[in-house]
Amino acid sequence: MSHTALELTCGFALEKITRCSLALSKKISLAVLRWRWSTLGRSLFLKNCAHCPGADAHGDEGPDLHNLDWTDEQITTRIRNGKAGQMTAFAGKLSADQINQIKDYVRTLK
Repeated sequence: MSHTALELTCGFALEKITRCSLALSKKISLAVLRWRWSTLGRSLFLKNCAHCPGADAHGDEGPDLHNLDWTDEQITTRIRNGKAGQMTAFAGKLSADQINQIKDYVRTLK
């Protein structure tokens, strides 16, 4: 293999490694962010929500929130708007970020 071919091969490999490294770094950052938000979400859940589904979210007065098969949008909409006669609406009481944090916490319940 010529010196130029080796440089091209190594350059290509280095570029590929760099792209993979950046992609992995983004995934790790996103995972850390979701973990942090879910931790904050748990605190918000315990303060604002736990009186219905229970601190363990298994459904004392409200539904069991484990393994919920709703989309993220369905969860955030329910938290934001509530459900007449069943769940308090948190729009105006919690920020959009706080609602997303609770949603991320609910997603961790298995």
